[in-house]
Amino acid sequence: TWDNQFDIAYSPSKDHTFNFLGLQSLYSNRTETSFVYSAGQPFETDIFNIGSGSQATYNVGSSFVKNTLSSYAARLNYAFKDKYLLTASNRWDGSSVLSEGNKWEFFPSVALGWKISEESFLKNIQSISSLKARASIGYTGNDNVNAYTTQNALTNQTFYDFNGVSSNGWIAGALANSQLSWEKTRELNFGLDFGLFNYRVTGSIDVYDRLSDNLIAPQTLPKETGAGVTFANVGSVSNKGVEVLLTTKNIQSGNISWETTFTFTKNTNALKTLYGQDKIDDIGNNWFIGENLNSYFNYVFDGIWQASEVDKAKSYLMKEGEAKPKDLDNNGKFDANDRTILGNTDPTWSGGITSNLRVGNFDFVVSSVTSQGV
Repeated sequence: TWDNQFDIAYSPSKDHTFNFLGLQSLYSNRTETSFVYSAGQPFETDIFNIGSGSQATYNVGSSFVKNTLSSYAARLNYAFKDKYLLTASNRWDGSSVLSEGNKWEFFPSVALGWKISEESFLKNIQSISSLKARASIGYTGNDNVNAYTTQNALTNQTFYDFNGVSSNGWIAGALANSQLSWEKTRELNFGLDFGLFNYRVTGSIDVYDRLSDNLIAPQTLPKETGAGVTFANVGSVSNKGVEVLLTTKNIQSGNISWETTFTFTKNTNALKTLYGQDKIDDIGNNWFIGENLNSYFNYVFDGIWQASEVDKAKSYLMKEGEAKPKDLDNNGKFDANDRTILGNTDPTWSGGITSNLRVGNFDFVVSSVTSQGV
């Protein structure tokens, strides 16, 4: 990793403060591996004389992987009377693991802040130690795929008959995607930070709206393609929610302190578009327009066929004692059209509480977390 940055601070008057940051970063990772293996040595050889083992167990291998990320960034901070804050930034990233023509992308952002507690109408309210409102919109990127994903790397060794001779060969382990590009997430955030009663109570509230375009995900391909999976920009996903953090300092006296932290999060996830459209689902990959990415798609369990329902069970080619799914389309048979979204693995909301009691040099911490609606 090689980083270079410079800062420029400028204050033309006591009311105006500017700060500019420029950044250049280069990350490069190169991994080389090699190994030899054998079993059944006639004596203890440690790592020496591995060839004394059984030839049938010989295994020799090596690998080479290199990936790089080049980045540039610029950020401007401005403060007026240390009450009204503005931050504007942009960064440019180039990733070697993405396809030709799609390696570079830019990610702008802008944020506003208002220290409400510095206003005259709150100055004399002793119970409010600090109060700050925030609003921001910006973009982030994701290139989290392995090196050479966009190339048909020959990773699987195979042997074939060539005129009666066993010959060595290689085949691609996965289908390359020559169009793979950055996943880009837009986030709109509104927040409030507060401190009350001489900072005995502090916390924050954040409401966010994230939309990820060109979502990078492993896509299972039809068997007819001859390839099992590829990584692709499959669609756009929305995440909307709220996060709450509250910390109370219950006791602060000499060698005794007691602090409690409460957290609450709620997130709603939904697939907005798939392969550039918003009408047709991809059942094979368990992706459904308008539904959670981690959805359950299956038959609806409607009990067990009872003795009194033997004749009806036979009409569905089933028998007494077997599980009874619902015939959702009422066509008199159970088929793929009777499957539906049953739910998802994500909780409706999550929360937690942590209590930290310190007496002298001893700490006693109790934590509890919950996930509801799974």
